[in-house]
Amino acid sequence: MPIRQIEEIHSEAMHYQELHFKIAHIFVKHLKDLLKNNSDKYARLSKRDLYKNIIFPESLLERIKWHDMEENSKAHEYAVELGLVDMDTSTRPYGYKLIENTMLLRPYQSDIVKIVKNSAGSVLVEAPTGAGKSVIASQIAKNETMNGGKVLIVAPKIILLEQLQETFIDLEPQIIHGPKDYDATHNVFISTIQTAHKRELGFEPTMIMIDEVHFGFSGKMIKQLLEDFNGRLIGLSATPYDQNSKPIEGFDKHINQYDLKYMFEYEYLVQPICYAPVKVDLSGITIQAGDYNQLELDSSFNNFENITQIVENTRELIERQNSALIFCINIAHAKAVAIAFSDAGIPTKAIHSKLSKQEQKDVMQEYKQGKIKMLANPMMLTTGFDDPATDCIVLARATKSQNLYRQMIGRGLRLFKDKTHAKIIDCAGVIDNLGLPTEPQKPNEKLFSKREVVCPVCESTRIYRVKDYYNDFVRKCADCGYSEEIKRRGCECESCGAINDSSAKYFTIENSLYLECSNCEHHTLVSTTSSAEELREVFSEKQIKDLQAKFTIAYIKHLYTKGPVDLPFEEDVARHIIAFQYYIAQNVPDFMTEKFEYIRKMYRPFRESKENDPDDYQSDWFAPWEWKREGRLFGLELEAKLLGTDVNDIKEQLDTTKDPFEALELIHTLLSSKGEEVLDGKQKQLLHQQLKDTTLSNVDAMCVKRLKDIYYNNEPIEDILKFIPMMQSVMS
Repeated sequence: MPIRQIEEIHSEAMHYQELHFKIAHIFVKHLKDLLKNNSDKYARLSKRDLYKNIIFPESLLERIKWHDMEENSKAHEYAVELGLVDMDTSTRPYGYKLIENTMLLRPYQSDIVKIVKNSAGSVLVEAPTGAGKSVIASQIAKNETMNGGKVLIVAPKIILLEQLQETFIDLEPQIIHGPKDYDATHNVFISTIQTAHKRELGFEPTMIMIDEVHFGFSGKMIKQLLEDFNGRLIGLSATPYDQNSKPIEGFDKHINQYDLKYMFEYEYLVQPICYAPVKVDLSGITIQAGDYNQLELDSSFNNFENITQIVENTRELIERQNSALIFCINIAHAKAVAIAFSDAGIPTKAIHSKLSKQEQKDVMQEYKQGKIKMLANPMMLTTGFDDPATDCIVLARATKSQNLYRQMIGRGLRLFKDKTHAKIIDCAGVIDNLGLPTEPQKPNEKLFSKREVVCPVCESTRIYRVKDYYNDFVRKCADCGYSEEIKRRGCECESCGAINDSSAKYFTIENSLYLECSNCEHHTLVSTTSSAEELREVFSEKQIKDLQAKFTIAYIKHLYTKGPVDLPFEEDVARHIIAFQYYIAQNVPDFMTEKFEYIRKMYRPFRESKENDPDDYQSDWFAPWEWKREGRLFGLELEAKLLGTDVNDIKEQLDTTKDPFEALELIHTLLSSKGEEVLDGKQKQLLHQQLKDTTLSNVDAMCVKRLKDIYYNNEPIEDILKFIPMMQSVMS
């Protein structure tokens, strides 16, 4: 099976596991409320009572598309499968009991642990801040010790030792630090890199686990630590990339599929709303060791004018939030910023390394208790800081480091009671430089260099950009049809200042592209360029004809082999095929890489064309895809538009015509578009013969009136064949 197909199957399986996990936990919370006053070992409840008043979030209901939770829910079954609830089915109604003290890994955490367990070599685990790396690490270590192994866990900073000790408390880890002795016969040890690399440990670890592995992994201390190591190496980080934004080398496997986008989708982190109210000019700042020169940043931006601008442009945004961190250039900058915000009415203190440990602790306590609203810090809180209530991050320090960027914004994304989002306020050009937080890490040469875009398949330079029917921005090759998604840097709302990514709603009016802001719903003009008009010139007449031939043949083959349509085609089928060819010519980019079956089943404009037809033209032909019920690609309105006709025009012609054969053809068009029965060639010939042979006077007018009655009364069209013989018998 192809790797891509395996990945898709795995992704779909994880989707359902995550949904079941969420549903089960909502059910458990609901069951706790039901069992508050119940002293029985098992609470026996009917299914109706069990689900009475349970509330599932709308976002969850949309994903699972349950319409009747009381009758069809399986939430209790998911809770039982996960070991959260015990169910007694020995008698009805069934009994339910909560299983207390259940430590349950989230589905993605379980999957990461499983991948590590089944991988033979070294593994690099990437998971965003707030994704529970400590829980993952603890389970990986537990699995290793259960197999008789010894685990050495190392941290890059002393400040992280206490946190690691708390993380692995169930494994009773031995701390290797300072003169204090430790038990070398134990199986779990925690140390700093500085201590572990130079000390005779007295044991041989089978696994070394490096927390925050992006710190100094290429340095001498790590190299010395791993020099004679023959066991498994596990690296953990939210940002395991070097200064060129490439994954850290030295690992056999990199687990990175559970990124920020995944965490937002399944609501493990809150969504960021980004603003860039302060624009800065960084063109004169030199680059040193892959980032902006700090001395030059301090000289250019640590001044009254710049700090005042930051305060004035962010104060209103910060005041609406619970608490905020502001990342500064250095200690002096942090102090100046803290004074400026406090003077402006937002209680702020600076926290930095020149404060004593107790002073740092006191400032942090004031922040967590809400006595001050904001902490100004010079990169001190990028690791080891954990306050889920923080819902605002202010970037007052420019950086080219994607690692630092993501570490900073990650401090504000953790879940907390009543926390719906986190504001990211960029006052240093970081988003303009590095993109929105949801964008994946990219190597620096791809991110910053400007070069001619060349198709990776055929090396053509005839590349164009277009917004497709899934609201994604894609780059396509006009010669071979290769396409790839373009990650937009974001579009700023002119009303509220929020920066929207490509998942926001974009729409066009008269060849202009607009953004509908996800935050305030204001419409902002993005571009006045009509890419469809401009890009049509990219394609030659031969390419267009080739595409028309390709898809027309595929359509005819489909109708001939799968639909109830006989060759030669009736006029309505031929007319529809001609309309389809017109559509291809007008929308060439959309047909460059797609197959007919995909177009037939999935193409959104065609589906919407059917859905948007007038009610009296939907009837029961709008069902899966045959000609009478399924084979028509799009509705009558689009067909009429493509052929230069209109439904209302057809009706008006029917109302005014006095020719029975013209009336029949107009009704034929209206009926066939709905998949209803029409007269075939032999029946039309029979009607023609009846009109020719009859001796009735005024027969044309009577026949036209009868045809109109048949259509507007929804009678079978075949009844017209009985009309003339019947009138002949009555009136002769």
